[in-house]
This record gives sequence, structure tokens and C-alpha cells, in this order.
Amino acid sequence: MQLSYTDAIAFGFCSLSICFFLTLNLRSKQRFFSYLSRQLGLNQFIQYFCNSKHNKVWVISIDYDGTFDDGHEVIKAWINQFRNQFSRVILMIGSIRQSRFTDELNDRYNNNGSIRRIEDFAYENEFEFDSFLIGDSLDNREAGETYLIWSIQDDIALKASCNVLTNETLKFLYDKKTPIVHAQMHHIKEVFPNKDITYTLIDDREDIGAFLNKHITTSIPPRVTYNFVLFNEFLECKTPFKPIPSTANLFDTQWRLHHSNKTPPCYPLIKHSLAT
Repeated sequence: MQLSYTDAIAFGFCSLSICFFLTLNLRSKQRFFSYLSRQLGLNQFIQYFCNSKHNKVWVISIDYDGTFDDGHEVIKAWINQFRNQFSRVILMIGSIRQSRFTDELNDRYNNNGSIRRIEDFAYENEFEFDSFLIGDSLDNREAGETYLIWSIQDDIALKASCNVLTNETLKFLYDKKTPIVHAQMHHIKEVFPNKDITYTLIDDREDIGAFLNKHITTSIPPRVTYNFVLFNEFLECKTPFKPIPSTANLFDTQWRLHHSNKTPPCYPLIKHSLAT
């Protein structure tokens, strides 16, 4: 049956009136679009994209000596307070034990085990683990390759550590973890180029945090926020410094060259005597 011209106009007017009435009775645009999404079966889809945490990754780099070995249960409890704000929580090794040799030296003289326990800790507590070590930034290695061959003596990993450095300034920078933090932030940004990343270093030395907060700003990749957490003498996780968001617009695709050549920004041009 066909509608007459008059009936069609009346039908159209009636439809517009109903839509207008519904719009007036919805208290906000949010409620109105929520109503439409339910009718179209898109509610869950829209909720997913409205949930801000889906685009956030939290990377936590953990020091070993005096931090993880003394307080992994405290660290776990602290992480669990905030983990629901992120879609992924990834642990990394934030110790200067970046080779088997340096780990064995520390184990021998400190009697406090291996940094590989951080990996076990991650999986036991349903965190992710990223095995990137600073040696992976040298000689075109793939991320995780140094850790994969941890069981053998690795000259490249040793070369990437402070143990073979003769320059006192470079040793100082390694001790302050500037190269490690720089390399890890850039690696993780390559893995998640379109994510908002919070990078947190947990360490028991406040002087490391103070130095990094002073010198790390130019090393932070785009859409990365750097944060330092102090594991203090009271076995607490505290944040003595404000997080530092990136001000960079472009990602430094040549970041590995800074490690090969020991150049800024991950190796700041500072004098050892003034590096405070």
C-alpha cells in the first residue's frame, strides 16, 4: 500500500517529533549516545574505546641489590595498588647486572642470588616480563638476545657493562643508570609506538633518582612519562620526585648509536667531579 503525499508528510513530522521528544528527555549527550549504542548493539564496543586504560602501558624496571632482593613482596603490593589503571604491566631488569659476569660477581660478593629471579617473580604474579638488556643495543642484536644466551659468557654483554670501562665519568653514569634507563625507554617505545607509556624505575638509592631527574629529561621518547620510586630503608615504596612527561615530538631512531659511541643524551657530557 502506498502512502499519499499528505500521509508521508504527516508520518515524517511524527517521526521527527518522537526523536525530538526522546532527545529532550535524555539528560545529556552522553546518555543520548548511550541509548543509541544500546539500540545498535555497540555498547561494549564504545565502552572499550572510552576506557582510557586500554592505551596505557606501565613498564617497571626493578633494581636488584637492596631493592628486589630485600623487598619483592612490598614491591608487589605497591604495584598492585595501581595495576588496574593500565592494560599491561611489564617488568624489566633495572640492575647494573646486565651480563652474566656482573651478576656472578655480585652473587659472589653480595651473596644475594641472581637477577633472573625478577623474571620468575613477574610470571608468578601475572605480570609480563621484558628481557631486554643494554647489550641488545649493540651490534644489531635483537631485543632479548643477550638474556637468551645468559648461560654462556657473553663478550658483547660485558662490553655493554661498566666493568670494562676505564673512563671514570662513564663508570659514574653507569652507576647512576642513565644508559640503562635511556635504552629501556627507547626499546619499549619501539615495541609500543602508539601507546602511552609510564616508565618507572624502582631503586633503593635516592641519589640515583636525583641524578636521573636532573639529566634524563632530554632522553624521554614521545608519549612516555618517566618516574622514579624509592625503595627506602623502611622497606617502603615512595615517590620523592615528580614524574617527568616527555616533551619530544619525534622518536630518535638512532638511539642505539648513542650506546655504541657513548654519546649524549644517554651519556651526558659532564665532568665526574661535577656530576651531582
